[in-house]
Amino acid sequence: MNTEIQGNKNLGYVAYEYLSVNVKKDLEPIYTDCYENLGWQNIFNPETDNMIIHRGVDILVNLKFKRDRKMKNRSMLLSFQKKCEGALSKISKLEKSKETGAMIGSFTTGIIGLGLITGAIFGFLADKTLLAIVLALPGCMSWAFAFPVYKKIRSNQEAKVASLIEEQYDLVYDVCEQARKLLA
Repeated sequence: MNTEIQGNKNLGYVAYEYLSVNVKKDLEPIYTDCYENLGWQNIFNPETDNMIIHRGVDILVNLKFKRDRKMKNRSMLLSFQKKCEGALSKISKLEKSKETGAMIGSFTTGIIGLGLITGAIFGFLADKTLLAIVLALPGCMSWAFAFPVYKKIRSNQEAKVASLIEEQYDLVYDVCEQARKLLA
C-alpha cells in the first residue's frame, strides 16, 4: 500500500482551471483558436459540451476549456486573455451596430408613414378630401421607402465599421501571436 501512494506522488497532481463561454456559432472558430493560443485546451464531450443554444435570433455554442493553473507566465496570459475578450466583444457590438441603425431608420420611416396615413384618415372623415390625398400619398411612399432606407443605412454602416472590425481582428491576432510565443 505504501508503494502505491509513493507511485502516485511521482505522477504529480495538475490543478486545472476551467472556462465556459457562450459564443455565436459563426464566431466559434476564432474563439477556439484564440483560447487555444492562450494556453486553454478545448474539452469536447459530444454528449454534453459544445451544444447549440438558441437565444432569440442568435445561435450560440457553449465552448468549454481547461488549462494548468500553475503554468508559467499565467499572469501575462490572463492579461492577453482580457485584451482578446475585449476585442472579440467589441467585434460583436460593431456587428450588431450595423443592424441597429438600419432598423431604427426603417422603423422611423414607417412610423412617419403611419402618422401621415392616420392624418389622411382623419382628414377624410372630416370631409377634407384634398387634405386626405395630400397626406395619404407621402404616407404610402414612406411605407414603400422603409426597406430601401434600411438597406441604404445598413450598407453605409457596414462601410463605416468594416475598418474598425478589421482593427479588432488584427488586435486579436497580434495578442494571440504574442501569447503563443510566451507559451513556447
